[in-house]
Amino acid sequence: MPINKYKLFEDQICPLNTLSIVIPTVKYTNYLDEAINSCFNIKDIDLKIFVNINSEKNFFLKSKFWDDKRVTWNRTSKYFPLMLDSINSAVKNSEGEWLFILSDDDIIKKDFLQNVDRNSFTQKTLYATRIDIIDSSNNVLRTNNKYKKYKYLPKEMLDIYFNNKLQNHLSLFVFHRALFEKVNGFVQTGYPNGYFIDTVFH
Repeated sequence: MPINKYKLFEDQICPLNTLSIVIPTVKYTNYLDEAINSCFNIKDIDLKIFVNINSEKNFFLKSKFWDDKRVTWNRTSKYFPLMLDSINSAVKNSEGEWLFILSDDDIIKKDFLQNVDRNSFTQKTLYATRIDIIDSSNNVLRTNNKYKKYKYLPKEMLDIYFNNKLQNHLSLFVFHRALFEKVNGFVQTGYPNGYFIDTVFH
């Protein structure tokens, strides 16, 4: 799907009906299968799971989802690219109109996008999900604060974000493909490994 299919309009309603879950990964671990499996907690959405491999595909043949038709596996053309290159490539090759980037050691909880009016979303909507940082025993180490409003003006949301009241993490935002195109995807500024690109994108 050409990334320029969607042009960014000021207030065009774009219901969240089709969602690509993009999972960039380097090496196979059991966490990856847990991450993929958690995607199926999302209901009533045309779901497309896209796993972007940054190493030899042979490492991933042991995944129980390798032959699952609900999951698309894609291998980048070079070994161990920067994280931002991997994500940009994965987003461009995925199919959903809406996007969510899931880290390969994170899971989507069962209440993801529940009780959300997805028909009110526009191309400029940046939907912040809830994230809990847990240890191997499921003990919560850190979590997002609760917010007073459902919708925020851009400046209000940025103030919350940059005051560190919102967890700085890739697996957090649902966004429209047109928004990704508008900001030219993820870019690297100041971080050699390109990992902290989420801050730049936001």
